[in-house]
Amino acid sequence: PADDAAGATDDTTLDTGRYRSPPAAQDGEGRPELEIVTLPDGASVTATPQAAALLAYLGSEAAPGRRFALESVRFVGREEVRQDPDGALTTYAAILNAYPATRVRIEVIERNPDMSHPHDRATQRAANVAAALVDSGLDAGRVTARGLKSQSADRPRVELVVAER
Repeated sequence: PADDAAGATDDTTLDTGRYRSPPAAQDGEGRPELEIVTLPDGASVTATPQAAALLAYLGSEAAPGRRFALESVRFVGREEVRQDPDGALTTYAAILNAYPATRVRIEVIERNPDMSHPHDRATQRAANVAAALVDSGLDAGRVTARGLKSQSADRPRVELVVAER
């Protein structure tokens, strides 16, 4: 965990492979169950339950607007993205690339009781997650990002919202 200027620990972390994985992920604790899923082109990827749910949703006739929690996304040093060792963002990019008409929005939701707008950190975190998806192969024109304020969020959360299908 990284410490912020006030000395509080930021226990949220995402990684594009440039950084060591969090210790819990290294020893297998807290890691999600993974499954092999098949994309429409016949390629297979290893997916977290959330990524498998995204694939099922994109293959359905459901309307756009569904939200998917990116539980493997964490931040280091307040805003820098780390990805779990299972490569979840690469998997999300592969799934989204199998459905080229899909456009997504990354939202970072933070509790911010003292401000009337999202903290700049939430907006920057969302932009960094979107950039990590682009680095993983998703076309930059298909992903946007924004930070949101919440009265009830007990810690920052990252969501992928399917904006268009």
